[in-house]
Amino acid sequence: ALLTLLLHQIFTILFDRRSAFAVCIVFLTVFAFSQYTRMGSFNYIAPYRHEQTYGTVLAVAMVYCLLRLVQQRKMLWAALAGLCLGLVALTKMEIMLAAGVAAVAALTIAAVFKIDSVQNTLRDFAVLSGAALVPPAVSTLIMSTWLSWTLAFQKTFANISLTWQYPVLDEGFYRYVTGLDAPREHIIRMAELSAAV
Repeated sequence: ALLTLLLHQIFTILFDRRSAFAVCIVFLTVFAFSQYTRMGSFNYIAPYRHEQTYGTVLAVAMVYCLLRLVQQRKMLWAALAGLCLGLVALTKMEIMLAAGVAAVAALTIAAVFKIDSVQNTLRDFAVLSGAALVPPAVSTLIMSTWLSWTLAFQKTFANISLTWQYPVLDEGFYRYVTGLDAPREHIIRMAELSAAV
């Protein structure tokens, strides 16, 4: 429900209420409740991992805060966007990367298109970056009460360290679903299917 509300707010800001309503209907009917496989664990109602859904909601909340920042130019929105980004960093690495790129892109666009001065944009970037450090720091601090500092830090960023430590593309299943088991054949097949369209 929160994700749908955030999507509605974002598209109301960008377009209008009618467009926002259409976006929410498409999201709910096509993505939220869909089940395109035999297993029902690849949607928002029954996810295979809750980090994905939490990370997505937090990333969309960050985008909402960035839109409000561009509209209102209040540092509060930069701080809230940073907190959302910091919380996303505790979920899944790929969502964190996408959210980080979105945050940098939003602030870069604000500076390049002179939505605000470069000085204010740099200030917003500093506030956002500082606020993004708070959730991981709090997580590390809490875990350090029963773990060593090094281990607490590693556990806070386990989603990143485990991905680097155990490359998933070494496993046959992930090589198959990403198409890296036979890239040449898959590229040829994509070209054939594209030509058929």
